[in-house]
Amino acid sequence: MERVNFPVPYTIMHLSLLVLAARTTCIIAALLALSAPAFAQTCSVSMGNMAFGSINTLAGTAVDTTATMTITCSGGSGNTRRICISIGAGSSSDATSRKMTGPGGSTARFDLYSDSARTSLWGSWETGFDTAGVQIDVAKSSTTNLTVYGRFFASQQGISTGAYTATFSANPFIRYANQGPASCPTGGLTASTSFSATATVLSTCNVGATSVNFGSTGILNANTDAQGTLSIQCSPSLPYTVSLDGGTSGATDPTQRKMSFTGANGGRTPVSKTVTLTNSGSAGLNWAARTNQRWCTLNSYNGRLAAGDSTTVNVSVDGSPGVSGVCTVTVSDSNADNSPQTMTVNSQGLLRARHMPEVELIMIEDQHPDGPYGAKGVGEIGLVPTAPAVANALYRYDGIRRFTLPMKDSPAARAITGKAANR
Repeated sequence: MERVNFPVPYTIMHLSLLVLAARTTCIIAALLALSAPAFAQTCSVSMGNMAFGSINTLAGTAVDTTATMTITCSGGSGNTRRICISIGAGSSSDATSRKMTGPGGSTARFDLYSDSARTSLWGSWETGFDTAGVQIDVAKSSTTNLTVYGRFFASQQGISTGAYTATFSANPFIRYANQGPASCPTGGLTASTSFSATATVLSTCNVGATSVNFGSTGILNANTDAQGTLSIQCSPSLPYTVSLDGGTSGATDPTQRKMSFTGANGGRTPVSKTVTLTNSGSAGLNWAARTNQRWCTLNSYNGRLAAGDSTTVNVSVDGSPGVSGVCTVTVSDSNADNSPQTMTVNSQGLLRARHMPEVELIMIEDQHPDGPYGAKGVGEIGLVPTAPAVANALYRYDGIRRFTLPMKDSPAARAITGKAANR
């Protein structure tokens, strides 16, 4: 083998290079060791579910709720971290909104916002959904809570009932770095979590009704008809029936429903009349009023009216049993050209025994073959003609023939004191 001899200067130079390389390696390693803690910054994100709860969509109104997102950062150099927070579309969406999926593929619209007024949509810089996310700056070792605002959209009455869900995998997604001049999206470090949005659409009905108003009427010689309106709105595919109970009378037969009334002094309706006094002259009037019956009273018996003025006087009627007749109300002023003025008020009370006309009784002795010692009951005999007499009087009053007792629709029955006339 041929030996190769190196000159001495070359050998010394080679050794010098090896020593330099070793020193350089040690310096780089030391620098890296010193720099590692400065770049060991970590941020994480977590978020609770967006739960809308049970929703009655028939109301047609929006339902709002919130969820809390937590950003936790630690370590690293510098004092502030810039966090870029994105929330994507979720498991279902379109150009209008995010969507939850429910029974049979039915969808319910909702969305997420960064403000309580729910005007700023929370989107994603990573996917471009709703254009942009939310930028925040936090201290390097800190925990920050953010509110995410949710809204279940209004006017979704037609969606199916049941449970609805939207899932957000690896969302929220954050991108972070030391705070710098650049706005989001920025930063080379990332973290993410997952959450769900849920809602339960209730199966229910909304019912509305208008009153049935028969208006004002006098003696009921014939049926009086009126109508009201029922408005019924039920969840899709929900079977329902409509029924009306017996009302305040508790009737089990629909034909026996009854209305009740309230009144004073025996329940007479109307319990009073209103008289309007007007001074149509050019001078003042000092008027006075009076009645000719004790059961007919006024709320005011005198007063003064300036030229062109008007006032009202209430005439009340005592509806006690047996009170009947005509009350005349007289209003006068000696200085008036057309004084006095009069009006009448009628009252019909329940007939009592004292109102029975004089009857001559003639007793005819006639033994009864089945009675003891031929005796007969005589109490009922005096009552036999009473009902026909009253029925005939009522016929002459209103032209209606009544053949059954009680005569519930008569004026007398309606004037029974403190009792419902139709019991």
